[in-house]
Amino acid sequence: MLNTGIDMEPAVSSKGSTSEIGEITLSDLMHQVGLTLRREFNQGYWFSCDIDSINSHVSGNVYLTLGHNNQGGQRSSAKAIIWKNSSSLIQKFESQTGIRFAKHISVLFLGQVSFSSEYGLSIKILDINPTFSIGQHELKLRKIREQLQVKGYAQLNRSLTQPREFTRVAVIAPHNAAGLYDFKTKADNLQKHGLCQFDYFHAMFQGDHRIDTIAAAFTELVHNNIDYDCVCIIRGGGDAASLSELAEWKIAL
Repeated sequence: MLNTGIDMEPAVSSKGSTSEIGEITLSDLMHQVGLTLRREFNQGYWFSCDIDSINSHVSGNVYLTLGHNNQGGQRSSAKAIIWKNSSSLIQKFESQTGIRFAKHISVLFLGQVSFSSEYGLSIKILDINPTFSIGQHELKLRKIREQLQVKGYAQLNRSLTQPREFTRVAVIAPHNAAGLYDFKTKADNLQKHGLCQFDYFHAMFQGDHRIDTIAAAFTELVHNNIDYDCVCIIRGGGDAASLSELAEWKIAL
């Protein structure tokens, strides 16, 4: 427990009644809290957490909600900010890790605790350690691979007989994606001449709904009861960071 150093009466005293407690205003109380926090947390701290939400403001500031579950399952939450003059930290992180700076990733921040009577407690982000997130991402991939092995799914594709020719192909891609357009310039010509039939299933490959829509596309093509020779997945362009967003168990399953 922190030593606050605030010279105030406690809310409940064993030596007197509540009528003897001195009164201060809320503003005074918040001022004292701010002084204590600045005195006790006067340096930066490296801390790990998950990103629960991100809000990029028109001002250039990036506002975050951070969270972490302790060993007992209790979740801590805090607000944080990356000021406009430090926003290059995000681009640097993405270029070094190939991971999108987005919700639900685990990060290691260097942060400084701040407090104001108007906005409450917040953490100013000073730096991001890319190695930590790379490690967490690799652990996630390893866990997915291990789960596929345990369930006996890892070798299913290799156990299938390879088609001698491709006459029926399922395609999963974002709607109106540039990559899909390039694909169809060739595919439409094959279909026009009756050489191959292509069935298209659209899904979002970025954003909060990407996992559910890709899984739904796979479910839909399976329910067609058509023996496809192969399934083409077209991401539609993007960088390595956007590709890492597809490393999810529900999609692999």
